[in-house]
Amino acid sequence: MKLYNSAAWLTTEKASPLTISDAPFPEISALQPDDIIIRAKAVAINPVDWKIQSSGDALFPIPYPAILGADVAGEVIHVGEAVGSKFEVGQRVIAHALGFSHGWGYSSFQRVVVVRGNTAVSVLPGGISFEEGVVLPVSVSTAVAGLFWGATLGLSLDGLKWGSGNKGTVLLWGGSSSVGSSVVQLATVAGYEVVATASEGNFGYVKGLGAVEVVDYHDEDVVDKLIKVLKGRKVVGAYDSIGTDSTVRQTAEVLKALGGGRIASVGAAPDDLGEGVEARRFSAANIEVQEPEIGRAVWEDYVPRALEDGRLRPLPEQLVVGHGLEDIQKGLDRQKEGKRPARITAGKAACSANSMLALNSHGIPGLILGGGVSERLPLIMPSRVKSRPGPQRTNLYYATVAFTSNRTRTGKVTVGVTTRVIDATAIRTGVVETIQLRLRIDHTGNRQGLLAAV
Repeated sequence: MKLYNSAAWLTTEKASPLTISDAPFPEISALQPDDIIIRAKAVAINPVDWKIQSSGDALFPIPYPAILGADVAGEVIHVGEAVGSKFEVGQRVIAHALGFSHGWGYSSFQRVVVVRGNTAVSVLPGGISFEEGVVLPVSVSTAVAGLFWGATLGLSLDGLKWGSGNKGTVLLWGGSSSVGSSVVQLATVAGYEVVATASEGNFGYVKGLGAVEVVDYHDEDVVDKLIKVLKGRKVVGAYDSIGTDSTVRQTAEVLKALGGGRIASVGAAPDDLGEGVEARRFSAANIEVQEPEIGRAVWEDYVPRALEDGRLRPLPEQLVVGHGLEDIQKGLDRQKEGKRPARITAGKAACSANSMLALNSHGIPGLILGGGVSERLPLIMPSRVKSRPGPQRTNLYYATVAFTSNRTRTGKVTVGVTTRVIDATAIRTGVVETIQLRLRIDHTGNRQGLLAAV
């Protein structure tokens, strides 16, 4: 039997749209002993993807035809002998795909993806859907590289294992971005406090991740406000998750006023920032080869446990823009236009059994089921919900709902008799809690039943 694979190909420089066509199925005999093969269920689109498509070789030369993409979530279908017992066939995983390091078979915009099993891969707990988990791999790797590499900020990893007191303060520019969200979570659990920038509307979100102070980057006096907040604190470095020349220079102005320091930047790194301030540019694409013990320590030891116990949350919620490889171009175009980051599910057939639409607290709460059935939610909801996982069934639908309550309550949530609550997370924003609740719905049951707190 011929094994089948297909991919979204960038056939020539700046080609648009991507071409959907056959791709080689990985040959087991040609793989490395530490490789694993994943059948993709969801992929995420990153800014570098549309920048490569739009800029061509001006960004950096690549051989064509090419397959882009670095975030993937799916099921393991092969495990290399050197991987040992860390992974097994059938497991649900998320992974940082490294196509630019190992060849296009290791990129994520295809149905079957090869990844290095000893680098940036984690088991995905059953309570987190593929569409949710896929936002994490590049984000986590980028946070790790900027925070913990000796070549960047060189912060201590100890707290990720044991927890610790305050080791100092990290200034983060861009706290509500995808990378910024992981930076706040990892830095906080490692024992550092985070002072971040974000738009005013995202203050609650960033503080909910763990930041101690948030300043609006739109303010004309944002630099002065940050200096005021940070004076008296032990600032151990700054992380610029936006990486423009402007944001790096503003970050540098803050550090200069505090006596200097180092900036880890995902983009620009000008060398004229003044005495005592240095910007270090880095790329998470090197997570496997640059200080590899750090990436392994986080991905092998911290990420699986933190996903399981809720210390690491797959945030921010992003938009599912399509259900197959043919919709990847749609996501690339949206990001190029500056719109919300996007995820693509594996295909219509796969998605129909795991459809998910994330609603945030700014919208009208509602439950979205497969087939477009929307069911209204009452606004009074419990802040804690007991987890009761249901069995794996092909007719189970996933949804994420968010709501707020100004007091703590306990209870359970039901839709008819067929709903099973599988996860609930509270994000504190002052006196109000935003509760993100993920449900598993048996679509063969009472699809018209109202979701109610009891």
